[in-house]
Amino acid sequence: MEKPEKKEETQETEEEVNTEETDEESEVNTKEYSDNEKQLYARAKKAEKEAKEVKLKLKELEKKPELPVKKEEKEPIDAIKIAKLANSLKDYDEEELTFADILSKGKGVSLEEAIATDEFKTYIGAMRDKKQEDNMVTTPNGKQVANKKENPFVKKFSQNLPKGFDYTK
Repeated sequence: MEKPEKKEETQETEEEVNTEETDEESEVNTKEYSDNEKQLYARAKKAEKEAKEVKLKLKELEKKPELPVKKEEKEPIDAIKIAKLANSLKDYDEEELTFADILSKGKGVSLEEAIATDEFKTYIGAMRDKKQEDNMVTTPNGKQVANKKENPFVKKFSQNLPKGFDYTK
């Protein structure tokens, strides 16, 4: 007879535990949230939704094949154009050609068109005048005279001239 009494006691304690858990759950469910908590919850839900949408779009974009990249077709080399270009550039030194290249790229025109512009002509004139002034030598009496630097070609050529021949006249 002792055994049936124990069973009843254990059943009663289990029911008490179960009722306590339900009371706690009901307290959590009925807990009131502040306005700030509600706003934060709504923002979190919205952010989760947007994150899911972005992930889906990313997967769609990764699935799409890449568009073929158009390669610029190069023109065949035209020897006549190159000869004309070389002939038009023969009168300029390296510094002047560098300026012409920068000018052509800046204006978006060809090198030949850049050389024909007023800006390039003004630059060339100013640079050549400056070089000429830099080469002038001041004499003791205060006059400026052009510096007579001997051209290496003329020097080599004059070595084979007959004695007494003056090529400067």
